[in-house]
This record gives sequence, C-alpha cells and structure tokens, in this order.
Amino acid sequence: MLMTLPIPIPSRAETQMAQQSSAAAVRASDMGESPTMKKMDASQQEQLLRIFGIGLQWATGEISFDEVTRSIGNPSRYYADAPNAGADMSEYSYFLNGMTVDFIYDKTRLVDGKHVVSKVWIDVDEHFQTNIPKEIYETRFPLHRRVIGESIDGVRTETAPYFIPSGIVGAEDPNRARFGYRILLPADSPYDVHVGVDYLGKFENDGPEFRSLRNSVNLRGIQINRVYLTPKELQQREQAKRQKYGEMNLCTGMLCPETGMWQGFSENSSADVTVVWKGQKFPSVRTLTHQEEQEQRRPTSWVDGRWMWLREIDSTSRSG
Repeated sequence: MLMTLPIPIPSRAETQMAQQSSAAAVRASDMGESPTMKKMDASQQEQLLRIFGIGLQWATGEISFDEVTRSIGNPSRYYADAPNAGADMSEYSYFLNGMTVDFIYDKTRLVDGKHVVSKVWIDVDEHFQTNIPKEIYETRFPLHRRVIGESIDGVRTETAPYFIPSGIVGAEDPNRARFGYRILLPADSPYDVHVGVDYLGKFENDGPEFRSLRNSVNLRGIQINRVYLTPKELQQREQAKRQKYGEMNLCTGMLCPETGMWQGFSENSSADVTVVWKGQKFPSVRTLTHQEEQEQRRPTSWVDGRWMWLREIDSTSRSG
C-alpha cells in the first residue's frame, strides 16, 4: 500500500519572511537574508543542533518530556489548546536565543492514559542566519533520506522525495527548499517519524537539479512528525507477516525470526497461542488448551508442530 504524506508547508519563520513587504526586504530575500539579519555564532548553532537531537529522541520515543525539561529547562509557555498546531493539540513552547521550539501532543489518541507525541517544530528567528549545511546534521543524526519507491516496512512504500523546491512547488518564494527524511524504526513500530528541514537559499535557474537550492546553508525551520499507522495499515502489515512466515514452514526446534504472539498447530490439537522471542527455538505444541485441561481434568501432552505468526505484542501501547 502506498503511503500518502501531506504536501510540505513552509515553517512559520519562513512565512513571516515571505510576507515582508519592503523593497529592501525583498532584495535581501533574494540573497537568503534580511537587512537586519545576524549570523548565528558557534554556541547558537550548537544549541540549534542539540535541540534538533532532543526533538528526534522525543518523537521516536527514546525520551519522555520530563527528560526534555531536564535537558533544556521548563517550557516558556503551555497551551492546552494549540489551534496553530492543528485541532485537538496541546503545545509546550520554548523561546530560546534565536529560535522558538514547540513540543506538541495529540489529544485525540491515548497510550497508557496519556496523550501521544505528535510533532516538534523548530523555527529560527527571522533576524538570524544559521549557516548550517545539511551535511552537518546528516552526519550527526540517524536521518534516512527519503527514496521514492523504497519499502518502509515490507508493506508500505515511500512516496515522498528527499528534495523539494518547496517555494517553486507551492508558487511562493522560489528561494525556499525542503529536505525530507524518515527515521529507520523497527519493522513493528506502530508509527513513522518524518523530518522536514527547510532552507532559504537563492534560486539561480540552474536546471531541474536545482543545484543552488540543494546547496543552501541558511536553515530556517525543522518539523519532526510522528505519524501513527491506521488500523487498516496495521492489519495489512500483520497479514503480510503471516503470509511471509507461513511460507517459511516454521516448526518446533527452529529459531523464531521475530518476537510476537505465535500460534502452534499439530494434527490432533487446537491452536496453541504463546509468546515466542526472536532467536528462541520454537517449543513443542500443546495438545490441550488451558481451558480444555480444566474441562477434561487431565494435563496436556506436548508434540512437535508448526508455528504461524499471529500478531505483535501489545503493538498499540508503545511509548507516547
């Protein structure tokens, strides 16, 4: 099944820059900067990259928001309802030196009774020029460049490109560009994490490769989005696994290829459902279920059998 991603939109900082109406601002925009723009110093650049890394860890579930606050302090502002972030969202905002950072929760979905992570927005102040080439963060963080047609989890296929001349595609400022990534998560992850990094460069009409925009260094915004799979997508993934592992004819004594709930079968028994861990040998199969043992008042026997994939272990309760 093909995955459809939303059309990229410019960051809020870029939108502010695009709306400047003075002739001086327009001329400066052609060069990727404004008349009052200052260059970020090394400490500000490092702070931006550090926040980028923290945002990635939070979006992938590696750290909680409590750990975020231990790293960068308490938020400057909290909105229980954040309409700018979308319907039914709450938002924790930080106003840092040269940037605004928003950590956003989705209130429509609960995991372990808590709202789940939705997105992180990092917007650079319009008066700062960052001078951060994409190669710097690409070597620092585990970002995978999008490749159209690439398999995501064996079922879904990537449909979004790595590079988008977003200003040209969106008929806005032609000097804008976006670079798109996703985080390589376990194949059974209930969500994807996508990253869009927005730049302001200088479009020089240099052909379909847009070399001038690809080499932009004025990073303007970062969007990190956690996108949960739909029930239909989860079902399709389970069906694909069941078919894949069924063709492997997995039997007692063979190594389990993936941790999950498995069904064991033998000629004279009902389905035996149990957790089997990756790398563990498949056990023998019960000839009686626990209920049948109670009803028939006799213990089960154990026989060699075949094992079929059933489902992931509690796939809906991953870190939120």
